[in-house]
Amino acid sequence: MGLISAQPLRQRENTAKFGIAGIGAELKEKSIDINKPLFPELSFEDLLKRALKKYERVIIAVDDLDKQDPATVKQLLLNAQGMLKSGAWFILTGHPSGLTRDILISERGLFDFAIKLEPLEQSVMYEMLVNYLNSVRSQDCQYSVKDPQAVKPFTPDTAKMLCERSNGVPRYLNRLGSYILQKASELNAETITPQILEEGFIYADQQMRGLPGLTPADFMLIDLILERDKLSDENITLEDLQKLQVQEFSELLPIIDKLVELDLIRRLPNDQAIEFALTPLLLPSQETQK
Repeated sequence: MGLISAQPLRQRENTAKFGIAGIGAELKEKSIDINKPLFPELSFEDLLKRALKKYERVIIAVDDLDKQDPATVKQLLLNAQGMLKSGAWFILTGHPSGLTRDILISERGLFDFAIKLEPLEQSVMYEMLVNYLNSVRSQDCQYSVKDPQAVKPFTPDTAKMLCERSNGVPRYLNRLGSYILQKASELNAETITPQILEEGFIYADQQMRGLPGLTPADFMLIDLILERDKLSDENITLEDLQKLQVQEFSELLPIIDKLVELDLIRRLPNDQAIEFALTPLLLPSQETQK
């Protein structure tokens, strides 16, 4: 919407990088100096008024607030209550838990409804994959979703397998697809067959497990979730807590939040418990040994 970001703005330059059938892109960035507004509320109101002259309603999505600690969330809501009660509609994305969730629901009556977003249907994911691939093709090489060539270098079958593994979540589709294309390029494969696809899944698992900053405690929790398939504050045992060197499940929340942010684990929709499972970016241990 034109609001001045607290983060450094970056100027992007896209350069085509030809690998597999012309798929790939190289991104260059450089920082741009910016000046923070002296009165951000007034800047926001001015932008909002201009937007409402053109549109009937303005909806603003706020991302990653659920990943902040409760004290930070409470202070942010206090500072921004004027903006939040303005003429715009605000949506918080994510899956807040514990005290953070309680604050977002109860604090000053700012948010009233919880909207559950269901996983996308496979046909929608397939079309999304086609759009991703078309976005890096030249204008004279655009394909319709019904054209088998639309998913090249995937085949229609491996494209469907990728969509199924992504569990209806666009972010997983994007990250998995990127890792698979990287692995196919490394193997000089022009077509992503089922075998190449499996190699791509293994490569994705390796890259995710090799993310910087992961600690032995992180891997212990990942292995426990691998063993259980699902882990929650209801099914964790005293023996599990002792292995993880904690006394209560709540002590694991900082580790859980970190792994969720890294897309290593995901929160499951369960109103009765705080429950987690691995994301499709990780493979069960037996699959990585193939």
